[in-house]
Amino acid sequence: MQNALGADCVPPREAVRPSELRADEILLYPILLPDRIELIYAQGGPGGTQYRRLPANRTADRATVAALVAEVVNATSGDASAAWRAPARRLYQLVIRPIEDRLRPDGTLVIIPDGPLRALPFSALLDGQDAFLVTRTGITVAPALTYSQPGRDRGGRALSVVAASLQKTVVLPAGYFAKLEGTAEEAQVAAAVGGGGARNSRHIADFQTADLQAALSRGHVDVLHVATHAAFNGRSDRSFIVADGEAIPMADLRRLITANRGRGDELDLLVLSACETAVGDDQASMGLAGAAVQSGARSAIASLWQVDDRGTVELMKQFYGGYRGGLGKAEALRAAQLNLIARGGRLAEPGIWAAFALLGAWR
Repeated sequence: MQNALGADCVPPREAVRPSELRADEILLYPILLPDRIELIYAQGGPGGTQYRRLPANRTADRATVAALVAEVVNATSGDASAAWRAPARRLYQLVIRPIEDRLRPDGTLVIIPDGPLRALPFSALLDGQDAFLVTRTGITVAPALTYSQPGRDRGGRALSVVAASLQKTVVLPAGYFAKLEGTAEEAQVAAAVGGGGARNSRHIADFQTADLQAALSRGHVDVLHVATHAAFNGRSDRSFIVADGEAIPMADLRRLITANRGRGDELDLLVLSACETAVGDDQASMGLAGAAVQSGARSAIASLWQVDDRGTVELMKQFYGGYRGGLGKAEALRAAQLNLIARGGRLAEPGIWAAFALLGAWR
């Protein structure tokens, strides 16, 4: 974790205990070895007091899984061909099938991915009936056992959101960042501009560091939603988000967030959208998880690859509608993804909805 975060000072947390899981929650820890795949799991409810090890699978190994993940990611994030289907079925059989009968439609599967699995959109894996894994259960990913706490229910309290967007071309020493057409609309959806959430939330268009600092200092914030270009290069000390005329390193974003947090008043969710992540880089999601961990956020949602504007806006409309309505984060993201699948057409392609992953606390 320290290597991935690029810092020696990582907030200490205790490893999640099986007894903390609810009956409909299952934690899965796949371990990829040179000659086999090992699966360790824990499930809540009666008897859920320990981790259990399943029989090793010697028909595949780490190299096999890495190749399959690369096929899925390249196909789903690329030309929308059907080439992802066969490897998605195979990965389901290797990783999910052994605990398939324990999954619950209203529950959550918490996955601690090893190596190349960190880049995998688990929600798009296909079962024996060619149904997506997300149709079976909610899904969240954690970078380690010590960062897989379930979080707490928000209850009936109104959601407070700071949504920042960048919708202009920016040229920086770090590179050329083209105009993003849909980010302002997306941020307005997050902040519920024109809806019932506007009183507790705000949208900052073409934001700068000072704008974030001012917004976060005004009081309690549940969600920070940032719609802009971003780079996650494995380690968070080499990662940044793009603002108006500047790049904001993740370490600086962390300082902005933590400077205005009261003791025990953590940011519940950090949403990083329109990200430009290195496709197939198994350290990318660790960099993303590091952004959330270092910022003090309980969880993060981000795109594993860049998604078209319309798909992002539609998914965020559905997600925030469910989240504001009282659903947990994993429930709200799953409901949003199922909504896009049910619509059919372009929005139903996994290259759109499966790009978004939840890391960390799921409740």
